[in-house]
Amino acid sequence: MTADAQSPVVPTYQGRPLDHPDEPVFDQGLRLDLETVVARRQLAKLICCGASSAGLQARAESTMRFPDTRPMSRAEQGMEAASVRRCA
Repeated sequence: MTADAQSPVVPTYQGRPLDHPDEPVFDQGLRLDLETVVARRQLAKLICCGASSAGLQARAESTMRFPDTRPMSRAEQGMEAASVRRCA
């Protein structure tokens, strides 16, 4: 006999062993549902962070290539002066 024949085969779902192997996947209980939700949220966070950083990088590159050279209006000059005074 081989080592595989001696160990029982445990059904898994996305690499996790099922708590109730005799039940279908959709009826495994709250624990499996919560683990699945948390794993999917972590993946969604990773994708969103990657997309956000790519967008910020693209924005930074376009700003460096095409700086805003138009003269500032009086309102913009006043807002900039006020923000400088607030930070000082």
